Amino acid sequence: MGACSEQCLRVLGVVRDIIINNNYKDFIQFAVLYGSLVYGVFGPLSDVDVAVLFRDGVDIVDVLPMLISDLALALGVPEDRVDVAVLNDPLLPFEVRFRALAQGVPVYIGDRGVFIREVVRAISLYGDYQVFLRVNGFNELIKRRIGGLRGSIK
Repeated sequence: MGACSEQCLRVLGVVRDIIINNNYKDFIQFAVLYGSLVYGVFGPLSDVDVAVLFRDGVDIVDVLPMLISDLALALGVPEDRVDVAVLNDPLLPFEVRFRALAQGVPVYIGDRGVFIREVVRAISLYGDYQVFLRVNGFNELIKRRIGGLRGSIK
């Protein structure tokens, strides 16, 4: 898990308060702060990245917009600067899931067992993905393609 700067800790506290005091804990298994804020490169154009695993049976379409709105209001930023990655989404890219769960900072954990299971799952899936890329030569293909583009961009 990542370390947190003073600014990161302030945001983490605000996000935790919103989850606990606005009863989002009834809808959320856990939430993790990740991205530029945690990595120490947060700037004026950065957004606040939060990954959330909702509880089974929660209507995410109803809850997610309210959560984003409440977070934006509490943080004093526009709603489009709050990015919530929904970990329930099976199409969420492996890299986003990995960065959030393996490198992020937990904000709220309702069920420690579920959190640990998801962290292990994210690391495993990401490892499998990296092996797949290497075995199939995609990393080299990407490097060659980008290398070829460098000469054409001036």
